[in-house]
Amino acid sequence: MRCQNCGKETKGDDLFCPDCLKKLLGSEGSLTETSEQTTLEAVPTQEATKEKESMWFSFLRTVMKIPGVRVNRSAFLDKEFNKQLDATVLECVQAEGTSRAGVDLVIMDKVADGVIVAHSTMATATSFAAGLPGGLAMLGTVPADLAQYYFHLIVSAQKLAYIYGWPEFDDTSDDVFLSATTLLLGAMSGVAEATGAIKTVAAVVAREGLKKLTAPVFMFSSVAMVYIRLAPYLGGRLSLQLAKNIGKIVPIIGGVVSGGISLATFLPMAKRLKKTLREDLIKADE
Repeated sequence: MRCQNCGKETKGDDLFCPDCLKKLLGSEGSLTETSEQTTLEAVPTQEATKEKESMWFSFLRTVMKIPGVRVNRSAFLDKEFNKQLDATVLECVQAEGTSRAGVDLVIMDKVADGVIVAHSTMATATSFAAGLPGGLAMLGTVPADLAQYYFHLIVSAQKLAYIYGWPEFDDTSDDVFLSATTLLLGAMSGVAEATGAIKTVAAVVAREGLKKLTAPVFMFSSVAMVYIRLAPYLGGRLSLQLAKNIGKIVPIIGGVVSGGISLATFLPMAKRLKKTLREDLIKADE
C-alpha cells in the first residue's frame, strides 16, 4: 500500500507513513489492542472521557513524585555499557545514541533483558513503601502496590527507550515526560495506535538527529491524535484495576503487596515494548 499523501510504499501493519508521518487511510477507528485482543469500544460521552483522562494524569503526577522515577539517561547508559564498550564508543553513545554509535544489537538486547528482569522482580517486591520519604502518606489515595507497579513500568520504559537509541527526555517540561510516558505505556499495554505513534516518534528522532525529546515531537498530528485518545483509555484501565481491588493495600513488613500484581502481568508488557523499540531501530537503520 502507498501513502495517500506522499506516495511512499508502506507495510501492511503501518499506521503512519514512515516518510511524511501522516496517518494512513484505512487505519482509522477506535483504539485497538494487539496480540489477539478485542477492539475497544469508544468512551460513550465527553464527560466520561474527561473524567478518565483526568484520572490518568492525576495518577501519573502522583507517581512522578516518587524519587527516581525520571531516569538520568547519561548515568544509566554509562552504568550499563561502560564494561562492554570502549570509552570512545561510549562517548558517542552518550552524544548520538546507541544506533548511531554502532552498538551491536546483541549488546542492546542483553542490557534490555537485564532491565526487564530487574524491574519485574522489583515491581512485586515488598520493600517499596519503606523507601518513600514520608512513607505511604506521599501517595495520597493511590494504593502503594499500584504506585510501585507503575513506577517500575515507567522507569523500565524509559530505560528501554534509551537502550534502543532515544534521546534524553526534556527535563524542563513535565508535559514531555507525561506525553512520552503515556505513549510508552500505551505500547506496553498492546494498543496498536500507541505502537504506531512510537514508530513515528522514532522516525522523527532518526530523521532529525534529535539530541533531546522535546514537546514539538508530540505535536505531529499523527502522534497528538493518538495521545489525546490514549489518556482516557489508560485512565479507564486504571479505574478497572482499582475497582477490582488490584490496588488493595495489604500491610507487610516494609511495604505492601497485592495478589493481582505479578510477574505474569509485568513481563509481557515490558517485552512488548522492547520488541516495538527494537523493530523501530532496525527499520530506521535500513
